[in-house]
Amino acid sequence: MRKLIPFLTLILMLAAACNNDGKKYIATVNGEGIDRPFFENEVAMSLKQAEQPGRPPLTEQQKYDYRKKIVDGLIERQLLLQQVKKNNITAKEEDIAKRLENTKKSFPTEPDFQKALTDNGLTEATLKQRLQEQMTITQLIRTQVIEKIVISDQEMKDFYEKNKAYFNAPEQVKVSHVLIGCKDAKCAAASKAKLEGIRKDIVSKKIAFADAAKKYSDCPSKERGGDLDYISRGQVVPEFEKVAFSAPLNQVSPVFKTSYGFHILTVADKKAAGMTPFEQVSPSIKEQLTNEKGGQAVKDFLDNLKKEAKIKNYLEAAPIAAAPAPTPAPETNATPAPAPNAAAPSAPATPSAPAPAAPSTPAPAAPGK
Repeated sequence: MRKLIPFLTLILMLAAACNNDGKKYIATVNGEGIDRPFFENEVAMSLKQAEQPGRPPLTEQQKYDYRKKIVDGLIERQLLLQQVKKNNITAKEEDIAKRLENTKKSFPTEPDFQKALTDNGLTEATLKQRLQEQMTITQLIRTQVIEKIVISDQEMKDFYEKNKAYFNAPEQVKVSHVLIGCKDAKCAAASKAKLEGIRKDIVSKKIAFADAAKKYSDCPSKERGGDLDYISRGQVVPEFEKVAFSAPLNQVSPVFKTSYGFHILTVADKKAAGMTPFEQVSPSIKEQLTNEKGGQAVKDFLDNLKKEAKIKNYLEAAPIAAAPAPTPAPETNATPAPAPNAAAPSAPATPSAPAPAAPSTPAPAAPGK
């Protein structure tokens, strides 16, 4: 009996340690714990977004599904961060600071930014840490997964042949313009006269077209010297389109009016309608095919990490659905049998869950220029 006591004590200690892990951590990944309070905060934030006013309340099963999805995501995140450490991947401090600054700029004011942090249970320090983790995980995926995807020339050519409609480019012209804004008759004469003077200076080479656009134009394109890049028919107002597609190359158009005001333009290049050559679009085709393969490649990468990892998930079991109430037995002689030829009462319709819609395969997006 005395020999048995130390053994029983050890068993109880191990059991207590396991129970403590379940209280402290929601999961462990290769011995590294994922804090339960952190998990519960993530769940609370997700449920807060899901349970917006006007939406039906979530069922217990739906709430559990959120919990399961979040713990699964945190386990994957931990696996990826372990690979980041293993591969000595880091993010530069200045890059993290720049990403943080860009995040701040996406909010109208500093108080709006601080409110968003509070609403999501974050501080600026924890946000910075998450940005750093996100950046290193992105590097990991790029170097360990995306850059290892091979797209053959034949795959690209097959895609090109099967999707010719996407590469049938319309007629295009490369346009730059100067706009003097005017939307009513009061400013028309003065605006037109001003632009006539600017045009005269450009034609006489007193000022370059791009410099005139930067100095005088009321269009945001002034920052690019008035450059609107290539345009197709239907992308601009009719008055502008008419002049742009009829203007000779490298000439300054006469002053003309649109609903925005008065313009002059110059056309630097013209492209006839027709198929864009394969060589010109092959980089964008390769990028698209890489993106299409990337999703499955990342999934396979994570699946392999999970197979090799020691993972303990302490998420509670799913809620048990309430059993339907038993149908009461019919009372004897309670309802007389229907008379011959009488219509039998119809049974209440049993609501059935709609069949899931078949997944549709989206048409491939046209690669960008």
